[in-house]
Amino acid sequence: MRLNNSILILILNFVFYFGCAQKSTIDYLGIGDSTKFSSQHYYLNQSFRPYKNYFIQEYLKLNQNIHNFNKSIVIVGIIDSTSIDQLASLKLDELKQMKIKNKTVNFQIMFKDDGGRMIEFSYFDGTYHFWNIQRYTVQTLKNGRQVGVMYTYVEREIISNQRSIKDIQESIEEKRVSYINEVGEMDLPSVSIE
Repeated sequence: MRLNNSILILILNFVFYFGCAQKSTIDYLGIGDSTKFSSQHYYLNQSFRPYKNYFIQEYLKLNQNIHNFNKSIVIVGIIDSTSIDQLASLKLDELKQMKIKNKTVNFQIMFKDDGGRMIEFSYFDGTYHFWNIQRYTVQTLKNGRQVGVMYTYVEREIISNQRSIKDIQESIEEKRVSYINEVGEMDLPSVSIE
């Protein structure tokens, strides 16, 4: 079953706005209750299955929750639905639309030698500054079906009198290249959906 573009864009937005009322921690993707990025551990905090072939898992640092987190890992798996190019194009289209209304939106796409795609983007939503690095790839399940995987590293920081957008952007710039390289070169978790 193919998802139409409008539904897929809504679902991708859903990942970043965390609008699900029910919280569960089922490891739908079979990648475990924890993951690691840049020497930090993240633990499964929420998982969603909004459609039969669509899975979302959010990982946070210990003692953080959806209300107080500053870093997270979001991993999405979509079985038999779209290609890497379609997923990346949908996100780019969404970011272009966001930029029309929000001039703080910045983004770039990167192409990997293995055919994968990466998108780095940032924006200010009025309260928080978000910085995201997304990597798109395709994996093959044991049953031979293809699953599109979107791995996202997210940093969120509240804008306050002590920390301006400029301060936050400067701190990101210090680590930006190394984090992009780390997301691009890391072995992504192997998805094992039953």
